[in-house]
Amino acid sequence: MNKKDRIVREILGWKEHGKNCWYDVEKDAFVHESYFLPEKFMEHAMVIVKKLEMFGVKYRTNGVSIVCFDNAVGTGATLPEAITDAAYALIEDYYSVAENRS
Repeated sequence: MNKKDRIVREILGWKEHGKNCWYDVEKDAFVHESYFLPEKFMEHAMVIVKKLEMFGVKYRTNGVSIVCFDNAVGTGATLPEAITDAAYALIEDYYSVAENRS
């Protein structure tokens, strides 16, 4: 599973619907992976930011290349890349903490 797939499933709550396609339960819509590119488009990356803010996760950035979601940090050549990287880091941090509690 790649970064985008983990973010879509773990953060956005979209369900896998065949190869390269997800189902957004909240909007009752199918989304093909070629139409959701958060690492390239700011509007798509902000979908992730808004969802995490709904969960109470704090979003901080230095402007372009570094993003923090609470204590998870991501970097990228562009802000959308950094947001995607930080979201994935947040997922990884969550699962490493969960494993340590077991």
